[in-house]
Amino acid sequence: GLAKSTLKAGDLVNTIGLTHDGSLEDGVEILTPPRQGKDFEEIIKHACSVLTEKGLHISIRCGLHIHFGLTEAEKQSGNLIKIFETYYYLEDVLFSMLPFSRRRNRYCKPLKAGFVPTDFIGKRSADKIVYKTEDKFTMDSRKGNKYDGSRYYALNLHSVFLRGTPEIRSHSGTLNPTKIFNWVYINSKMVEFAETKLNKPVMHQALVDISETKDKIEAAEKFCALLSIKPE
Repeated sequence: GLAKSTLKAGDLVNTIGLTHDGSLEDGVEILTPPRQGKDFEEIIKHACSVLTEKGLHISIRCGLHIHFGLTEAEKQSGNLIKIFETYYYLEDVLFSMLPFSRRRNRYCKPLKAGFVPTDFIGKRSADKIVYKTEDKFTMDSRKGNKYDGSRYYALNLHSVFLRGTPEIRSHSGTLNPTKIFNWVYINSKMVEFAETKLNKPVMHQALVDISETKDKIEAAEKFCALLSIKPE
């Protein structure tokens, strides 16, 4: 979301959507299309450049939301629970990278504010965890509601059932493309870890260890090592 818009139709390439942001009194939401690699970099650079030129600015109420495309196999309940669990244990490190305003924000609540480790144990499906019910009728009706309350967590898995993509909502608004690229890179490494490594008990224990590490710098170092994140 961006505040005080002076943007006009045609300022951005026509693949970028532009809509009112309901969480801002006088703001606009920029919707970039699904992209990867160089195409992703170019469209983000273009959007940030145009918005800066037009004098749009970020307020403390703005957020950066990213969506990850998943294959049908990746959308299977077991994989979604792995992603959910990875974010649950690592979210303190993620929030430590962000302004304090994002850590006490009702639009991107920490997963720990609504879930506990035992939620991930057993044979429950991902939707039963997200919606906190065993009732299929209730779950099915909530899945079609765009503004269901379950969406307002830092990791929004309601978005998977609604539109097919998990949404990460925790980052503050920014017009700095480097910040966006780094944030997408870090989160892509988390999704990759969840899908390929979390089935190993030693990896699961490593997540728990990071979540229990009290020193922020030590936790960040363990985080980068676990996910093979490049130092730069």
